[in-house]
Amino acid sequence: MNWAGSWSNCIGLSSPWRGALALAADALVVAGHAPYVGLLNHVLVWGAAYQLGFCWRDGLLTGRRLVPLTMAAGGGPAFATLVTLGPFPVSLILVTGRAPGNTDPPSAAMPAWVVAQVGLCLLAAAPVRRLLEHERVWRVVRPVGAASMTLYLWHMLPVLVIAAAFHLTGLASPEPPLGSAGWWGLSPVAVDARVVLAGVVFALGPLERGLVVLYERTRPNAGLRRAWPLWLGLAMNVAALSRFAVRGFAPDGRPPVLPAIGLVLGTAL
Repeated sequence: MNWAGSWSNCIGLSSPWRGALALAADALVVAGHAPYVGLLNHVLVWGAAYQLGFCWRDGLLTGRRLVPLTMAAGGGPAFATLVTLGPFPVSLILVTGRAPGNTDPPSAAMPAWVVAQVGLCLLAAAPVRRLLEHERVWRVVRPVGAASMTLYLWHMLPVLVIAAAFHLTGLASPEPPLGSAGWWGLSPVAVDARVVLAGVVFALGPLERGLVVLYERTRPNAGLRRAWPLWLGLAMNVAALSRFAVRGFAPDGRPPVLPAIGLVLGTAL
């Protein structure tokens, strides 16, 4: 591999150019009142994070210690500047009523945080690996690591369960000011959500292991060109998810039956 050429392609496709274009799009959104321009950042911002994954996998971010150090030292202050002097909030998740936000569409503050976070993770990787070489530490970390994808995929389910509990019992979902006594009083609710999440992860463990065994037994040996159920299922899922993205999960209070059926059948295929 041509290290210089690959590094040039990596940087050219990710942080500087995409970050500059994302910042320009945000300027048009905020100052020019052109909200639809911000949709470009779905490609620019997430594309930068996506490309950094390839850069890491190719060893372009780990060959020299100066690279992750520069990323952390540059991305961190950039993010701090954008959320203190700029119009962007500190929260990187969607906050109802807060505009502009950092996720819908993603703002220029998001790639700054991504670059800083990747840099810090790369700097911490070596000492963390040395720590994990200890058998006792590895025994504790291994179960959590094995459940990391489950935690990521299902972490919102406890929130929905708690919200449903408030709704079905007729209790209004409280929204006290951040840091107030009422806010601290709701901390048991957060604990309950973690308990629900732990139960979900425990219950899904056997199911996930069974799906792995099923996949190993049924996966097609031929190439993707002959796996027509895969392509048909993918097309059905894209169509169904596009419908949900455009109109929501229950427009006018009515769940879309056909897209839901298409999603189930597409996943099965």
